[in-house]
Amino acid sequence: MSNKQKRLQEVYDHLRRWYGIHTQTDFANSMRYSRNAISLALNGNEKYLTDSLFKNICEAYPGVFDLDYLLTGKGSLLVVEEEVRNEELEKMVNPAPLPQAIDYTFLIEKAVEKATAYADKTIATLEKQVADKDKQIADLRSRVRELEMFINSQSFSKAIDKSPFPVGVADDGSVHILVDKG
Repeated sequence: MSNKQKRLQEVYDHLRRWYGIHTQTDFANSMRYSRNAISLALNGNEKYLTDSLFKNICEAYPGVFDLDYLLTGKGSLLVVEEEVRNEELEKMVNPAPLPQAIDYTFLIEKAVEKATAYADKTIATLEKQVADKDKQIADLRSRVRELEMFINSQSFSKAIDKSPFPVGVADDGSVHILVDKG
């Protein structure tokens, strides 16, 4: 298994665990790739294990995966560690017994500082993801408005009027050109 293949497998495993990606088809659809291309990449086909694939993963999941890690293997998979390791959590909840002379207030303050910093970093990442999704939604709404304006425009009406075929609207709202096959 190549290093790129291992990193792609890490991405896929992370998405399966945390993002509801259950199949290679789900993974492919989330990035607008074919399932076959994702399957070939996961199986180590170098033709499909491209820098472009890793860049598209980062675009599809903004603020989650570290592009430098995906491309080079340096650093860590995630931009922000999304999981608190059980060992770290256990240490925070059940610290080792301390001598009586230590000021527990200081330790509690430090634990709160670490937890707050972690929470702030996670919140910032999630806020960026939400902002990115909001921008995508706004872009899609803008495209829909443009299409609606085009459909309602004179140029669209003229194009329909010049068509030798009648146009109809189906129950589902899609437009169909009706062709007389008689």
